[in-house]
Amino acid sequence: ASEKIDLSSLYAPMLADFFKRKCTLRKTGGGAMISPSPKPHRNISHPTPLRHPERKTVTIAAAMRCQGGVILCADSLVSGTDLNLSQSKIVTINLPALKANVAIAFAGTISYCMSAISAIGLRLQRIPVSKGPLTDELFKTEIEATLAKFYNKHMYPDPQFRSWTGNTVSLLAVVQDQETKRASIFGTEETVLNAYGEAAFIGSGAAIARYITEPLVCVSVAMMPDDKVLLLADHMLQQVKRFVPTC
Repeated sequence: ASEKIDLSSLYAPMLADFFKRKCTLRKTGGGAMISPSPKPHRNISHPTPLRHPERKTVTIAAAMRCQGGVILCADSLVSGTDLNLSQSKIVTINLPALKANVAIAFAGTISYCMSAISAIGLRLQRIPVSKGPLTDELFKTEIEATLAKFYNKHMYPDPQFRSWTGNTVSLLAVVQDQETKRASIFGTEETVLNAYGEAAFIGSGAAIARYITEPLVCVSVAMMPDDKVLLLADHMLQQVKRFVPTC
């Protein structure tokens, strides 16, 4: 004989407990209505999206030795503002007391580069005449001391330093002896000043600039006529500006 099981007796306690926890009884006139209990309010915080700072303006500059001396060139486009402007990125410093001429091209954040070059110019002009003329060793010592002080004050404290949004300073200098007309090429790597023989490049397009120029030099760029090196420099600048978006 089969025995009937009353399912209502099994589910009744469960349903009663469910409605007790999930529902409330609201009196309406002469009756009552069961409605679900309101869910607890949760404060959901939406983080504010971070905007990446605008990338700093960079450039391309190059120094190439030729038969007549050294050709120092750089692009003149200043972008990153409301308008694209044209500005020279080569600064000249005349030091008659030290019998030398100095030309400095820069790549990086313009305000920081100009501040560093201004500090370098003041340092060179304060060199006593007794230490002259301006040799390569003396120039290297004075520039590295100036850059070390500049970086400690302006660059290293910046939390964005060495990041792609951080300020950058790259300098390319040519020093010429006024008497012998001998010229030397120097480039900076943060606070270090390095000497170069035939050519040097700085800026975001430095790698492609070297890639463009080296196959076009047969033996040595220093043995090429001045007009040929000028043509090579102009071609290099045009190609770098064409293919490197940040130049």
